[in-house]
Amino acid sequence: MLHYCKKCGRVLSNPEECICDVCHSKIYPVPERYWLDGLDFLISAQQKQLLRQELVETSDEFDPELYANRDIIRRRNSAEVERVLSGIDFSGKGNGVSRSNVLRCPTCNSTKIRGIGGGERVASVAMLGLFSKKINKSFQCLSCGYTW
Repeated sequence: MLHYCKKCGRVLSNPEECICDVCHSKIYPVPERYWLDGLDFLISAQQKQLLRQELVETSDEFDPELYANRDIIRRRNSAEVERVLSGIDFSGKGNGVSRSNVLRCPTCNSTKIRGIGGGERVASVAMLGLFSKKINKSFQCLSCGYTW
């Protein structure tokens, strides 16, 4: 199902959590009138623009600067995660990674992070099935509990 963020205007298809992946604000279901051919997972570029004009830009939560830069922020966040992941040693032996390469929680900026192992994900999926919150997640913040 499609969701949108009132703060930055991001439209997400089947989000894993009820928060925006750009600004970490609450996201809301896209009303049916914006769906493409009545399908709750498709939206045309015109309908997406109309949704942003009617629901996002008129919202009290709307941040014009964030809206204008959301794609840049997404690319920067993605590049930062990739950069950090490339320097992490999960063997526990240490690899001399400097403080600037320390992985941080995208929600609370904490460095208290742990990797979610494959066995833990398999066990979670085995117990909860598709309702498992650990599907496609690699890390968990020990401070706020956020997983990504």
